[in-house]
Amino acid sequence: LKNLDKAFSEMPIETITVDAILQWQAKRRGEAAVKSIKLERDILSQILDMAVEDGAIPSNPINSKQLKKTLRINRSGLPLALTYDEVSALLKAIEKQQGLLGRQIYLAALVALFGGLRRGELCYLTHLDIVGNNLIIQSKEVSAEESNDPDVRKGGIWLPKGNRPRVVDLPQKIADKILALKKNTGRFIFGGKHVYHKDYITGEFEKLLHPINPKLSLHCLRHTFVTWRIEHGISGRGDNLVRVQQAAGHADIQTTMRYAHIQLSPDKDILGFF
Repeated sequence: LKNLDKAFSEMPIETITVDAILQWQAKRRGEAAVKSIKLERDILSQILDMAVEDGAIPSNPINSKQLKKTLRINRSGLPLALTYDEVSALLKAIEKQQGLLGRQIYLAALVALFGGLRRGELCYLTHLDIVGNNLIIQSKEVSAEESNDPDVRKGGIWLPKGNRPRVVDLPQKIADKILALKKNTGRFIFGGKHVYHKDYITGEFEKLLHPINPKLSLHCLRHTFVTWRIEHGISGRGDNLVRVQQAAGHADIQTTMRYAHIQLSPDKDILGFF
């Protein structure tokens, strides 16, 4: 942010043109890696988007074709999200193997794709954690009879990563489907009275994902969630990075910004499958 402030803070917003950004990029290329410059430009783009919404400028210059051709990123090290076609293939595989995860595999896929839950968060999700259109990820007391996890049994409590609670807002149609599908067979959405082991849930999804792409795993559904929120989000126009960071539970916005380089399919929204 210091580099952006140094370069643009004294400039009226309407003078931040394609040429001005290109000049800044050229200067930064001698100072930093392409990945770092791209992250800085993504932040600048968020600022310019807000200026467009406020009517200060007619359009965001970073969306120009001239700029999009610059700062090519090596995508080999980016988080692996499912493509639009892979999401379609996953749903077809679920139709054929509906008995997986105690016949709750479709529900688990919905929660993972549109809630972005880590596998431990899936395991310990309770009926009380679903309130209206929101999933609430929070710590909770867990008895020794409810979990085989030695750390949870020892402390009597389950904690989300970093002990950071969060609330994830869901699209209305997905919230309605989740409420219709969940069965009150016990405290936990998946497992009922006893928490499923994380490896069991992982293995059930591997049966579906590996025939599609051997590189895919359950965690890739979380990557897909973050990417979808950036590209489309609840509004259909994409969410700003701070909001995505909060929904994903990332401690550092730099983690969230890595996903800005992934594209599921900008012209196709996976929400249309449901």
